[in-house]
Amino acid sequence: MKQRQPAEEHNTTRYINYLLVAYAFVTPVSRAGIVFFTALMLLVWLTDKRFGTRWEQLKRNRFILILSLFILYNFISLLWSDAIPEGLQYIKRYWYLSVIPVIYTSVQKRYIPYMVSAFLLGMLISEIISYGIFFEWWHFKNVPPQMPTPFMHHIHYSLFLAFTALLLLNRIFQIENLRWKIAYIFYFCFVTTNLFVNGGRTGQLAFIITLFVVGLLNMKHKLQAFVLMALIAFGTLTLAYYFSPNFQARVDAGRTDAAKIVEQHNFCDSFGRRVAVWIIASEIVREHPLTGVGVSDAMSVMRAHIDKSHPNMQCVRDMPHFHNEIVQLAVQLGIPGVILYLLLFYTLLTMKIRQPEYRNLTIIFVMTYTIASMFETVFHEQFTLALFALFAGILLAVKRTEQEDAA
Repeated sequence: MKQRQPAEEHNTTRYINYLLVAYAFVTPVSRAGIVFFTALMLLVWLTDKRFGTRWEQLKRNRFILILSLFILYNFISLLWSDAIPEGLQYIKRYWYLSVIPVIYTSVQKRYIPYMVSAFLLGMLISEIISYGIFFEWWHFKNVPPQMPTPFMHHIHYSLFLAFTALLLLNRIFQIENLRWKIAYIFYFCFVTTNLFVNGGRTGQLAFIITLFVVGLLNMKHKLQAFVLMALIAFGTLTLAYYFSPNFQARVDAGRTDAAKIVEQHNFCDSFGRRVAVWIIASEIVREHPLTGVGVSDAMSVMRAHIDKSHPNMQCVRDMPHFHNEIVQLAVQLGIPGVILYLLLFYTLLTMKIRQPEYRNLTIIFVMTYTIASMFETVFHEQFTLALFALFAGILLAVKRTEQEDAA
């Protein structure tokens, strides 16, 4: 006869699952909520009597091992960093990833859909507030109507919007209930419009590219899928250009910036500044390919390169980072750091998840996040780290529960 778990253990697991659903809800809407629920979940998880069993699960998981090596290598890089206290401050941000082992080992199968739905509800609330700011129905924390991103930077919000829209599109293909399908279509349009009302070109690009992936994943006839997604992409971009002043201004500015780089070698506009730091980063990586310069010295080394070799790039001295996660890691940690980072996504992609919705969601999440990584340091910002932790944990938990069902 199967023994029942002690009531204390059962209650602890249930409380953790409640906290995980709450965490999913606050991920798009509250910095304080992310901190509070991360800390509270860790406290409950670490003091649970089943922690020993969960620790054994973690030791056998390849993704957790790679993530641990990545963080450990960040600490090792302090050995060749000049500013160790600043380096420790930088690494400290990765504590938001501690949610991943909690989700992986603790979430019960029936709570996984609740977590995804809670995230979608949090996004819906953030978008309602965003639209209200845009139409000037209300004021929120001095956020201007021209850039109505209520809780986070517009680049990070664009990643949230792009991923949410693609998640919804995948559900539209997967779900059979007509009422829910119509509801998701309306929500998809609502999110996509908000994506192009706001100014985050990073999320917009990730959305357009991954849009084709969603179609190819869900439609048997690949040519039809490509044509349909091309029509959606073309229609979306055309409508956005003519009806969203913000999008039109950003597109026009991008073309102007590119022309200045090519014709005048002027790197002082938005896109030019990114190109400039990427050029400098390539030089730094060639000098330090295996170790990088350490997590705390990247920007000071960049400024030294500007003073030495690039007097026409003085306008980028104040850049806070390299606006590219892969470039940032290459400068800080060298090629090994980049490999560890990319292995995290490769490990997620190679998990054999049987449920079509979550199997597709894995590909959508990896595609969206890695594309965003090429234009922003998304793996070192609170909201985007929380997004990674939430869905990496969910996908790992889906795989775990499928293995448990098959056992």
